[in-house]
Amino acid sequence: MTSFDSGELHISDEEKEAGWQNVNNIPTSPAIKKDTHIPTAGFDEWYVFEQRPSTIKLTDVYINYSDFNLFDKSDLIKIFWQDIELNQPIFYVAGGDNLIIVTTDEKLKQDIEKYWC
Repeated sequence: MTSFDSGELHISDEEKEAGWQNVNNIPTSPAIKKDTHIPTAGFDEWYVFEQRPSTIKLTDVYINYSDFNLFDKSDLIKIFWQDIELNQPIFYVAGGDNLIIVTTDEKLKQDIEKYWC
């Protein structure tokens, strides 16, 4: 979780006991199940992986840029796509001024299009 309410998420002792860990100073959750508590407050940004990566290298926290969107032609969006390519999440989700979802999962893409578009 790279952004929690526009800031950093500090892992509590309870979350550590539940399996949360920092990877390169980025809080990572254990495998998410139906009953997994996922903190959210708005202006949150998540990179979701099949399994916890040993390293995560990100250039920036994108959701904190006002009106960040995937249709922007700025250098920021180019850097965002480089981060996506480098880290290879199965999906990215961010909620701020815009809800942004990027995925390589075709079924998830179809479900999103079916229910949200």
